[in-house]
Amino acid sequence: MKTLQRELSATLPAGWRDDAPWGYPQQSELGLIAGVYGAQVTTQGVAEVVDSYMRRASRLMLDDLTALANTPLEHLIVAVGTRWGDTNVLGVPVLRIAVVQEAAVALASEGVTTAAGFREAIETREGEIERRLLSIRGLGPGTWETIAFMMHAKVRPNEEVVALLHRLLGESGDELLEEQIDELLRLTSRRFAVDQRVLAHAIDQYLDQRIR
Repeated sequence: MKTLQRELSATLPAGWRDDAPWGYPQQSELGLIAGVYGAQVTTQGVAEVVDSYMRRASRLMLDDLTALANTPLEHLIVAVGTRWGDTNVLGVPVLRIAVVQEAAVALASEGVTTAAGFREAIETREGEIERRLLSIRGLGPGTWETIAFMMHAKVRPNEEVVALLHRLLGESGDELLEEQIDELLRLTSRRFAVDQRVLAHAIDQYLDQRIR
């Protein structure tokens, strides 16, 4: 644990503790929208989309994926604003807001209609929910993880994170199983005095920058 803390301290950029957005742990509609857009759009762009939707939505809590699923697509395009309503997923000819709606339909069909319900479903049947969302055209692993992050749901470390930790830990990390890595991340986040989702976000951002 001390080894991982030391290696991550030397690896992650300065200020990483303050970079993670808070997300929407009580507003599933905003969490889903921010997750889909946040996978490819800047933080400022996501803020614009969410703000536009909040101002135009007629519901108070915005924690009803069934309502989002049943909203006509043309209304959603207007709700997220003209700048972002007609933008496609990068490399895929499908509107981002259409992906949002299809994800809402998929989750509602699984009985997941609120942010709390999403977290419960991830805790009890993560693989099932992940496969359901990844079956949607334009929704890839990065988007899936961003949706979960925005709704404060903890998902398993992906292959890239596991590989990074193995590299940072050297021989001592070669035999670690996925469950052990998750526990190691939890304990390391405590040593950093941050929530595990904040540390996970920093690691994901670091990996994204390396890929680019």
